[in-house]
Amino acid sequence: MRSGTAAPPNYDEARVGESRADFAHKTNVALKELVETRGWLRFIILAQLLSARRIEALVEECDQLCRILGKSVSTAKAKPKRCLPTPPSITNDQSSILNSSMDWLSQIHCPQFSINPSYGFDRHRRSEAAPC
Repeated sequence: MRSGTAAPPNYDEARVGESRADFAHKTNVALKELVETRGWLRFIILAQLLSARRIEALVEECDQLCRILGKSVSTAKAKPKRCLPTPPSITNDQSSILNSSMDWLSQIHCPQFSINPSYGFDRHRRSEAAPC
């Protein structure tokens, strides 16, 4: 069962990845180790080394971990979605800060919020708008 002990250290290394691509690569390595472990667990059942009843919980947990890491890899490889633009730089003049902030806020297109210049953000109910 040596292959079953390889995924956790690989995942730990992925968690401290130096970039999004590094995280995706190292998480994918951990996923490959889990797929190998799942294969060995199935082999144990086919070879009747242990009963399927004794191993089925391990196989199910391994399947769940494979799905979780698989989704993590695909999410990490996907292009990040941005809802809000980068905020403007702040100046010392108070009125220009307020005016530029309101200009910046008026450019935001986020269906979950609307801008009311006199009151700020108005949040809609989730059922009325899709999340950003």
